Amino acid sequence: ELQGNIILSIDNIKATNIETVSKLLNKKDEGQSVRLEMINKDGEILRIII
Repeated sequence: ELQGNIILSIDNIKATNIETVSKLLNKKDEGQSVRLEMINKDGEILRIII
């Protein structure tokens, strides 16, 4: 489950605020993969490609 996780980076670019996250995601074309690094509520780092 991804709900409640905090995004740390997108495609190895640090996600410092919601504006950065929005800008990075909006640059992606439909169907293009995105690499996310997140931290969950247990403090575990998750790395996924969607």
